[in-house]
Amino acid sequence: MLRVFQNDLLTPGRFVVTLELVPGRESTGRSVETVMTVARDAFADGRISAVSMTDNPGGNPSLSPDAFGSEIFKIGMDVIIHFTCRDINRVGMESRALQLAMMGMKNILALTGDYTGNGYGGQGAPVFDLDSVNLLTMLRLLDERMRKAGDPDDFFAGCAVSPFKRTEGETFAQYAKLCRKTAAGARFVITQLGYDARKFEELMRIKTLLGLDLPVLGSVYVLNPKVARIMNQGRIPGAVVTNDLLARVRREWTDPEAGRKAAVERAARLAAVLKGLGYRGIHVGGVHRSFAPVAQILDRMARIQDRWTEFLDDFDFPLKNGFYAF
Repeated sequence: MLRVFQNDLLTPGRFVVTLELVPGRESTGRSVETVMTVARDAFADGRISAVSMTDNPGGNPSLSPDAFGSEIFKIGMDVIIHFTCRDINRVGMESRALQLAMMGMKNILALTGDYTGNGYGGQGAPVFDLDSVNLLTMLRLLDERMRKAGDPDDFFAGCAVSPFKRTEGETFAQYAKLCRKTAAGARFVITQLGYDARKFEELMRIKTLLGLDLPVLGSVYVLNPKVARIMNQGRIPGAVVTNDLLARVRREWTDPEAGRKAAVERAARLAAVLKGLGYRGIHVGGVHRSFAPVAQILDRMARIQDRWTEFLDDFDFPLKNGFYAF
């Protein structure tokens, strides 16, 4: 069974890159083949440790990440499965975890999940029988049971954190929950998306202060005006795009070709900053049609990473009246 992501992340000094893929609502056809092509190209590139598969993002129905992930797993690409608590109760979650274990996909990103969106006949009823902390605990207990049954490989479970909270209460509640997630068994962390280098640095300082010894991947995104507007409106929970950043992205995309180049450059500069701040890797999102932007980001990052301090001012988009721990 593949353990590329786990091995890479636990190798000292290695900078890890993961790529987020979003399954569509179709079970076959062009959208499925596009995602598979991106996954194949990511595998061929050799710099991607794993692709992650979202779980009904935005609470809207899409192709199962388990089914899609298993197809990608077969081509040799390691997979991280997003596992949310929104759609099924604890019985269903335990059954799903056992199914993933049987399929060999044990990299799990444990998430409470977005609120429900629209499916057949309208808005779905949320479940939230467990939250991400309970889910991590369940996976750890399943590890013990599966080891007794002869399975030597545990789940490699991680969690999400957002350092981009506005108020003092929200900020410390987020860090307190990160402590609970770590105690429950999280082995890695992926941040939410933001463009505030001071907040990214705050997370590293908090992690050291609280003695949380687990690797963190920072999220970077190929940002275009449409998605920037959605994030600015708060329609993607946890992602922060301020009014100033939205205005800048819109100006950049007045010429679409210049806009695409600016999006790649912003992602590469943020990746360099995150590496300079001590992050163990990056989690790349916003790639839907081709692997080419990811390759461009990684190529550019390799050229500029030693100059990362020059780019700190590019990520000075704080929330208005936002709180900082330091």
